[in-house]
Amino acid sequence: MVIEQYYEVLGLKSSASPQKVKEAYRNLAKTWHPDRFFDDPQLRQQAEVKIKLINQAYEAIKSYCLESDCIDAASYSRIKTERTNPEFYYQQGVANAKSQKFTEAIEDFSRAIRIDAEYIKAYQGLIHLNSKHLLHQTFIKQQLQKLPVNQIRNQQNLNCFGNASVLF
Repeated sequence: MVIEQYYEVLGLKSSASPQKVKEAYRNLAKTWHPDRFFDDPQLRQQAEVKIKLINQAYEAIKSYCLESDCIDAASYSRIKTERTNPEFYYQQGVANAKSQKFTEAIEDFSRAIRIDAEYIKAYQGLIHLNSKHLLHQTFIKQQLQKLPVNQIRNQQNLNCFGNASVLF
């Protein structure tokens, strides 16, 4: 399908704003959700086909918008800043750890470290996970071994790791 056809599936013109796309998607998803047709198998089957097409259109438009300039400059700037800010990934890691999504938390802390190898809070997050959840201990130790040598020698930075247990 061409991108214009995906907009048509959502009942929109290709010049629609991201907010309009999201609004149209939500309205159509509510209208065509298969659970609404539990008492009519034929309509339910039709709704399953329709919702798949609606979901496909929405995902295609979202991907297209991230690759092109159809999102507004403020949103793009915020997204770009978040992706290059270690604090963003650290906060995601804390949230994932609290939700017991430990693999995701480790990935988030690791992203923060890749962005800024001297971002101490991300190492603290990994150490905290290491102390609380031994199942990921090998991976966490590998991440901690990447700590720059100048930081390992800095006693002040090592002391701040002791506070890691209060993170989450």
